[in-house]
This record gives sequence, structure tokens and C-alpha cells, in this order.
Amino acid sequence: MITFITKLRKLGHETYLILLLLLLAAIPRFVQLGYSHYYGDETKTLYLDKTVTAFRFLMSQRKGPVQFMVVWLMEKLTGGFDEFWIRLPFALAGLLSVLFFYLYLKKLYGFKTAILSSFVYAFSGFNIAFSRTAQYQSFLMLFGFSALYLFELYSTTGKKAYLLLSALAFSGAFLAHYDAIFFVLPLTYSYGRKFITSQDYRKLLFFWFILPIIVLCSLFYIPYIARGAFLIDTVNYLSKRFVGRDYLPNNSLYTISIYNPGQIFIVMLLAGLIAALLSKDATLRKLFNWFFIVFVIFEFVFQNPGTHIQNYLIPLYIAFGYFTASRWNTARLKNIPLFITVVFSYSLLFLISLWTYLPVFNTGYPWTTAKLGFIKIDRPAPKYQLFLYGFPYNVGWDQIRNYMVTLKGVRGYHTNDDDTLGYYYLKTIPLTLPGDNFLPQYYIDVTNPMETQYKSGFLQIYASKYTSLRKFYVNGVKTAEVYKIDPLLYQRLMEPIRLKTAN
Repeated sequence: MITFITKLRKLGHETYLILLLLLLAAIPRFVQLGYSHYYGDETKTLYLDKTVTAFRFLMSQRKGPVQFMVVWLMEKLTGGFDEFWIRLPFALAGLLSVLFFYLYLKKLYGFKTAILSSFVYAFSGFNIAFSRTAQYQSFLMLFGFSALYLFELYSTTGKKAYLLLSALAFSGAFLAHYDAIFFVLPLTYSYGRKFITSQDYRKLLFFWFILPIIVLCSLFYIPYIARGAFLIDTVNYLSKRFVGRDYLPNNSLYTISIYNPGQIFIVMLLAGLIAALLSKDATLRKLFNWFFIVFVIFEFVFQNPGTHIQNYLIPLYIAFGYFTASRWNTARLKNIPLFITVVFSYSLLFLISLWTYLPVFNTGYPWTTAKLGFIKIDRPAPKYQLFLYGFPYNVGWDQIRNYMVTLKGVRGYHTNDDDTLGYYYLKTIPLTLPGDNFLPQYYIDVTNPMETQYKSGFLQIYASKYTSLRKFYVNGVKTAEVYKIDPLLYQRLMEPIRLKTAN
């Protein structure tokens, strides 16, 4: 114990600060991690149908296998699909991505820029939300930043082992998602000229970096493309994002504000953007170019980029940290006001992240109007297409499942909530949509549903035809209610279907 304390005393203030940052960053990522129901895209990572081979399951997805393999591994280790255990590796990856983001920036720009930028990255709503979600984003960030860091280690030491490890990390990023291509941009800015002018450098990179990435990624993508999954699933999905088909209009600034309420995060982004745009500093100009290229792709090529916009926010995190660190270096006697401003802003950012993503503090946001201190924050407007993940959401679907399986003669249900929740939590009961001459046998009405723009008003229209059976509560608050249609009415509605089936 004495030896341990002695070693702690020898650690510098930089080590203490990054350890403090990681400790703080762990809080919104791990606390009550299993509280929320699975989101729609999370259920797609679960290998539920064991009549389908694992290989076929992996080959029928729209993206690389990392998230599916991680979830499958956790299923094997824990023997089920518990929300906490399935999400745990993604939360760990999200936390480790903060560390490698810091290590990469420290290698390039020094400690001050690294710690200031890393704090903004760590408490970005996007990064916290995806750390609390069983999806690829956390692993994409972890592999991407570790690849950049290892490449920088190779550049300063000349050790080829680092270059090979960087290739392995880049392969992991590409096997997580195609967005890994954007991590190539900072390498291009730093080493593109050397790659073009030096034949020896090109040979070295090809055999120790590019070729390993091609080989490792080909192990998945060659059979994936050969089996037609890329053409059938991925191309169709991307085309919908390109033209915005089947989606409501996109508003990226609005999406950023939903994930980061309180505006302080947007102020930091704008400060980084303005600094990068107006400064003559070569580093800031490179960061602006990095931002601008990715921004144009997602805002002008894609009509509905959704949360993929986080890719062009990364250089803005760095730009804000770099600019603030440069002011810190030059301000001298003015460092105290700057220090107070930074501490206040970062404290506010941290507290907002706790309020937004921890169920113990969250008061219903974003599924209902809530209060952040004295500020009233309305529920997101349904006029925009919003992809919302990672926010606290538990309306008692597990309770509803336990109740529904006790009922006899259940033939189907409808709900005003996201269909994917019903598909997962009520696996054995068919989801039956209402039609011109048909009403579902059961209706599950959620007080503050995940999605409302397509389903609102059903109960108001047909209330006289349904009877309430059971109300459900979470933490003493009513969250859902199950209704059943009048049996005689349902029998009359089903008679034409029964006769058609008999014939």
C-alpha cells in the first residue's frame, strides 16, 4: 500500500487530470446502463433467430460485423440479452475512445490542447449516447483514434510494429462501419505529401499498413459483396439517405441541440469553427479543411445524414481545444478569467450530460417536455427526422410482456410506441396494424412514446370500442396502459378473415 501511494505521488498533474477526466466520463456512460429498453437499431444487433446460421446473419447486415460479433460474444458469456451486459462493451469502448483521443492529440499538439479538446469530446451528447447503445459508433471511435495514435507513434519512433498495429486498428474501424474512411483525412493532411514524393515511404506503407488493412477487411467484405448483401441492403439504405426517401426533412443543427441541450456545447462548436475559419494558424486551417470536407459530404451529398454528422464535429472539438490552449499560452496575467470561464463552461457541460443521459436525473427528456434548471425544453418537433438513441427510456415493456403472456387467446396488438420495441419484447405476439375494416384485438398506449409523428390519435378515435385492462407504472409514474377491443366487435371484424381463410 505504501509503495502504491508513493507511486501516486510521483505522477504528474497531467496524469491526474486525464484520470479525473476518465472518471468523470465514466459516470454518464455506466450509471444505470441497463435501465432503458432496447432501441430499434439495437435489436438488429441481436442474434435472435438461431434457425439462421451465424455466418448468414453476419452476411445479411448493412454494415461491418464488429457490433454483431461483440453482442454475440456477450450473449454467449452471459447466457442472454440483458440490456446492461449487452451494452457494457460499447460503454467500455466509448470510454477508451476518450483516452485514445487524448493520447492522439497530446502526441500532435501537447497536453493543454489534448485535455481541453478531450473534455468536449468526452461530454459530447453523441459520444455519451452511443456509449449507452449497443451500436458500432463507440468501437468506430475507439479503433479510429487508436489507429491515428499508433500511426503517430510509428512516425516518431520509426518502429514498424506500431505501423502494423495501426493497420489492425484501422481494419477494426472499417469492420465497424464505412465511416472509418473519414479517419484517413488527418493522415492525408499530415503525411500525404511524403507519400506522394517518397517511393520508399509508399512501399513501406503498402506492405506494413495498406496491405494488412486490405487483407483483413477482405475476409469479411469479399464474401459480403459476393453474396449480394451489399447490393441488396447497403446500396438501398445509402440511396435512401442520399435522396432523403422515406424520411422527414433533416436539420442537423437541431439534431445537435437535441443531443446537447442547453446550448453550451453549440457555443463551443461555433467558437472552434470561427477560430478555424478566421485564424491564419496552419493547424487550425487544417482542422477547418477536415471539417469542411466531411461537412460538405454529409450536408450536401446526403439529404438525411442523421447522427453521422458527428464525423464533422471531431475537428471542431480539436479546434476549440487548440484555440483555447493558445489563448492560455499567450494570455499570461489574463489566465485567471480564462481559467474561470473554462472551468465554468466544462462544469456546465458535465452537469447537462448527467441531466440528459442518466435516468436518476432525467425528467423525461426528450420524450416529453422537461425542465433543465429554470429552462423549459420542449419535446422535439415531429417535423424533422430525428434518430434518437441512448436517452433514458423505460415505459415498462418488460412488465407489459409479463402481463400479455398471461392472457388467453391473444391474436395481436397495436401500439403507439416504436414497433421495434413490440417486436422484441412481445416476440410471441403478432403486431397487427389497423386497416379500413379491421381493428387490433389489443392496443398498448404509451404515455410518452418514443415515436409519435406517424401514430398519434388512435385511442382518441376508437376509445369507445376499447376497454382498459391494466395500467403500468415505472418509478411510481404511469407509463403505459393496455386496452382490449369489445369481444363481439372483434368477432364481427374477424369473421370475413376467418371465412376467407377457410375457403
